[in-house]
Amino acid sequence: MCFRFRYFLYVTFIFLIIGNPVMVRAGSWYTTDRINFRKGPGEDKEIYSVLEKNTKLALIEKEGDWIKVLVDGKEGYVKRQYIADHKTKLSKKEILAQAPLVFVLKDEVNLREKPSKKSEALALLNTKTRCRVLKKKGKWISVFVEGLEKKGWVKIDYLSLTPVILRIADTDVTLAFREKALRYAHRHLGDKYSQKKRNKKGYADCSSLVRDAYFKASGVKIGENTTAQFDLMQKYIYPVSSLNQVAVGDLVYHLSGSNENHCGIYLGEGVVLHASQTKKKVKLTSFDLNKSTYWEYGCNAAAYCQDHR
Repeated sequence: MCFRFRYFLYVTFIFLIIGNPVMVRAGSWYTTDRINFRKGPGEDKEIYSVLEKNTKLALIEKEGDWIKVLVDGKEGYVKRQYIADHKTKLSKKEILAQAPLVFVLKDEVNLREKPSKKSEALALLNTKTRCRVLKKKGKWISVFVEGLEKKGWVKIDYLSLTPVILRIADTDVTLAFREKALRYAHRHLGDKYSQKKRNKKGYADCSSLVRDAYFKASGVKIGENTTAQFDLMQKYIYPVSSLNQVAVGDLVYHLSGSNENHCGIYLGEGVVLHASQTKKKVKLTSFDLNKSTYWEYGCNAAAYCQDHR
């Protein structure tokens, strides 16, 4: 074998090993923890969504410490160390965290020991109390109450088993408010993110963007920040487990953590228009349409504005 041919084989071998992504073993794979699903192979790449523990993956190829995967028809990347070819056993706390989320619709609702009005009252629940659904029996729901860490039964009428928004029919007025708010938000794509300058032209933060969108649409003030908006519009707010539950033009909120509140306006098909602190501008971001691991609440701001003109 001549030297040139041997050299060609050697270079080709090195290119195949180092230069190309390595194909990975097919079969069923699962996440071993709650992990970020990214646009590219790197910690600095955009996050599509957060995958829950034991999310099923289809593996495509390996790129260093990252694996290119397919999740619900969408390609992206996850860290190799957080996947396995078997499901991971969930703790009781993790099982509860995956149970459907509802919240109490009024103050002083009894949490009872058994599904009966005659049963002992274990606690009084107030509006917005978050509960995990365990099972249903007639007109009663067995729940686990977050914060109290107690199980009990609540009358179905006092829980937001379906989003409150679905009980409020859209009118010509609310449809007009949604359309105007969406047009306003679209016009401000690219504005710079700033909490200090949010009331100046060309700047916004997340809460001022949605505040101004609905004020321009309706003339109604919905609150100066995410906490004030949530408190002011609480009767129009519903928990979200999927963006499929959110109406186009509704607001979406993430309220976990004292310094991590965020909000945006929903455009449909998993797309949220928001003022991003990390990207320093007003932008569009696509999220998983069928499972919401970031956005926790939706809000029918259009209906609120109609009722408070």
